Amino acid sequence: MNLGWQDEQALYVHRSVVDMLPGVLRAYVGCATALFGDLAQADLVKIHKASGKVTFLVYDDFEAKPLPELQHRIKVNLKARWVQAFDHRGSGQLLYFKERFLTPDHPEIEEMTTFSAKLRKLGTTGQMGCEPTKNEFDALLARHGLNENLNKRRSIANATT
Repeated sequence: MNLGWQDEQALYVHRSVVDMLPGVLRAYVGCATALFGDLAQADLVKIHKASGKVTFLVYDDFEAKPLPELQHRIKVNLKARWVQAFDHRGSGQLLYFKERFLTPDHPEIEEMTTFSAKLRKLGTTGQMGCEPTKNEFDALLARHGLNENLNKRRSIANATT
């Protein structure tokens, strides 16, 4: 079973998927968690392929929001045994295509996949760190006359008839 999503640099998984990873990756994340703290505090885990690092990503309401915003990034360097914390609140970095980090049997996967299909129609690519910021996304929605659920906005005249 394919778990998570990966690019050239890392494998990204939701915290609920960590126990399903191969043993060596679970041990790797476990060592990083010993330095970081409680895995339940993070939403996504980024396992770097070559650097000996694991990054824990914390979003605002990952479960409920279709596009949660990055709040904190905690990078653990296993080789040097140090932890760096970065505050991203207010940066507007949104997480697109949440379903790729979860298991195919997640209870909301169909809803997430439908939302992501709409995102693709708007031209989003799924490249981590290259998607529109919150402000850019809000402007994109306004240009297309869409609400936050990617549905056409109803005009006031239509709402009263």
